[in-house]
Amino acid sequence: MPKIGPSFSAELAAAGIPSLPIGWGEDGIIVGREALTSEQSATLDAVIAAHDPTKKSKAEIKTQIAALESTQHRAVREATLGVTGALAKLQDLDAKITALRVQLT
Repeated sequence: MPKIGPSFSAELAAAGIPSLPIGWGEDGIIVGREALTSEQSATLDAVIAAHDPTKKSKAEIKTQIAALESTQHRAVREATLGVTGALAKLQDLDAKITALRVQLT
C-alpha cells in the first residue's frame, strides 16, 4: 500500500475532489471510500497513483523558506563585515531558497 504524504490534501483539491467524506493515514489506508461515487473513486485512485509521499506541503515549504531567509539576512550582514566563509554560506542559502521556491510553482 503506498504511503501518503503532506501534499495529499492539496492534490485532492487540485483534482477537484477537495472535500470527500474520507480519511487517511500516512500508512496509505483510506477510510470512507464506500461513500464515494464511481467517478470520485476513480479520481481518488488517479490521485493516489500520482502521489509522491515525499513531496512537502506548500505550507511546509514556505516555513522552510522563511527560516532560510532569516539565516540569509545574518549571512548578508556577515558578508558585509568580511567574515570568512560568509559569502559561500550566502550562496548556499540562495541555492536552497531557489530550490524550495521552484517547488511552490
